[in-house]
Amino acid sequence: MNFLTRIAGAPITWGVDGSPGWGHLMNRERVLAEMQQIGLSATELGPDAYLPEDPEELRALLDRFDLALVGGFVPAVLYRPEFVSENLAYIDRAAATIAGTGAPVMVLGPDSHHSGYDRQIDLTEPEWDTFLAGLDRTMQIAAGHGLKTALHPHWGMAVVRQDHVERVLDQSSWICASTPDTSLWPGLIP
Repeated sequence: MNFLTRIAGAPITWGVDGSPGWGHLMNRERVLAEMQQIGLSATELGPDAYLPEDPEELRALLDRFDLALVGGFVPAVLYRPEFVSENLAYIDRAAATIAGTGAPVMVLGPDSHHSGYDRQIDLTEPEWDTFLAGLDRTMQIAAGHGLKTALHPHWGMAVVRQDHVERVLDQSSWICASTPDTSLWPGLIP
């Protein structure tokens, strides 16, 4: 196995983000073709509805570009009770898509109820309780689909600082922390 076969792409690298007001989203066939042209062998799922939800349809599309699905970033608001049910249903749907292609990992983005990523938030104690319960339920849903769950701390989301990550690790079931963004801001995990 060469080095490049161990690297996957993600639609976000091509500017594809589902955030409101993000701007132009490149055509998925162009993004996948460019991934193939630079030698990538796999991609992340990308934002909801960017790639097909049906695993068979998704596999057929990725096969056209000699790509596999490595996992998916799934942003979900889990700290506000009024959003939890809807977001757990989305997590279940995304997990079914990810697992249906044979990918091993769902990456949870602990999303904010605010639009975009330009506000830092601090959860209240009741919100932490709701979030941690939602996180445990997320891991159960993912495991039910045969997936591992990774948590991706992200600026403008509910988990971003080192103390947030430590609290999740101390007060939840097992979870893998995806930490590339945590080195971008002072006071975060290096």
